Amino acid sequence: MRLFVALPLPDETALAVSRWMDTAKGHWPDIRWVRLEQVHLTLRFFGDVPPGRVEEVRSALSSGSFGPVPFRIDRTGAFERGRGGLPSVYWLGGEFGGGLMDLVRPLAAIPDGEGKTENPSRFRAHLTVARQGRSDRKAALPPPGILTGTMDRVLMIDSTLTSSGPQYEVLFSRGLARAGGGD
Repeated sequence: MRLFVALPLPDETALAVSRWMDTAKGHWPDIRWVRLEQVHLTLRFFGDVPPGRVEEVRSALSSGSFGPVPFRIDRTGAFERGRGGLPSVYWLGGEFGGGLMDLVRPLAAIPDGEGKTENPSRFRAHLTVARQGRSDRKAALPPPGILTGTMDRVLMIDSTLTSSGPQYEVLFSRGLARAGGGD
């Protein structure tokens, strides 16, 4: 399984991101835009993992007491491939609070498909909205305005790569509640 853990966007935020993406696509049609239903806040990408690792991740998500994650999304950015190179990923970002790092820390301690753990202090919260695609220049994406809300659900997802893009299957879903865990 090609596994990752993410927080989905609230419906009203997804709608605002969709409107922003529609406008931005008109200015930057050559970058490869992510489908709206695949825009989320990735907490940890594990890659190809054995079934035992899936259960380890499920256990970490089930046993913790995690609170909701309030956010303010107000900027765009890009992760560069190399020094002076074109970006590999374009993202929306901002401030993410509440229980975000409480979720990130236990997931960082679980080895990925290559047996590596993560340093939680290197985590950079963002929503991937596009990849460089066939464009030969860096996109200057406009900020999305100010989007606020609360992420209140965590998902463990199996991502299967296909010729038409990744296909997601939710393997585990849990609500995030302030006291007493989720549902």
